Amino acid sequence: MKIKKLHFADHPFFGTTDMDFTDRKGRPLNTVAGINGSGKTTILKNSGQGMSNLRLLWVRLMRTWF
Repeated sequence: MKIKKLHFADHPFFGTTDMDFTDRKGRPLNTVAGINGSGKTTILKNSGQGMSNLRLLWVRLMRTWF
């Protein structure tokens, strides 16, 4: 999986912001770097949590359709 963009809405640390993880040519980057306390782990945890929530939503939708 290659994440190109993330959107945080009313997040306690980031507020409402968009993050772009591509280079100038639009290719996804595979490194997140920063000083301690800059939010690297928060980005990873929240993106994983968001993916998990999407999967649960998809499963619920499939159950109602079939």
